[in-house]
Amino acid sequence: MQSMGAEPLTRCPQCGVPCERILSAVSHSMGKGHLLKPANLEAKGFTQYRKAGDGYYEKTAGTEGPDVIHRG
Repeated sequence: MQSMGAEPLTRCPQCGVPCERILSAVSHSMGKGHLLKPANLEAKGFTQYRKAGDGYYEKTAGTEGPDVIHRG
């Protein structure tokens, strides 16, 4: 594996066999430092709402917008 910013390898660094870059699905860790945590969203200026009932949403992060949204 190598980053997209690296020059593509033409030969395997271990055995010298010719190789080419193949793109695959992005890997994302959902562990520590997750991007969608309320504290991270708020620090980046986003507002987040979570469903709290049927058509009822409560703000979990951010300062903009109403504290509660009710769609009924």
